[in-house]
This record gives sequence, C-alpha cells and structure tokens, in this order.
Amino acid sequence: KTMKTSGEKPWSSRRRKVADTILFNRVDIVGLQEVLKNQLSDLETLLGQDWQWVGVGREDGKEA
Repeated sequence: KTMKTSGEKPWSSRRRKVADTILFNRVDIVGLQEVLKNQLSDLETLLGQDWQWVGVGREDGKEA
C-alpha cells in the first residue's frame, strides 16, 4: 500500500494511463521505481506478452 499525499490519484485510476503512455511512445525499455507487485501485475496484463521485467521487490529485495 502506498501513502497517499494531497492530490494523488489512486493506482486504479492511473494504471491505464501509465500503460497507454508506454505503448503510445513505443519504447523498448522502461524504468519503474518502487513498483508494488500488484502494480507490476496490472502493467503486465495491460501491456501484453511482448514485455518482460527484471528487478527485485521493494519490500524484501526478493519477490518483485
């Protein structure tokens, strides 16, 4: 769970925009910082099978 700050929109309203931005710009590599497992799962679903990810979990350094 992320800490809400004033004016921050929840992930549920941002996830589609994040995925659309990645797809629209047709980038080959994307860097994401402090992504939660559920957020990564959402992006995997929205971006499709052509994407792979590399990294470790922000909470335990193991599970991403």
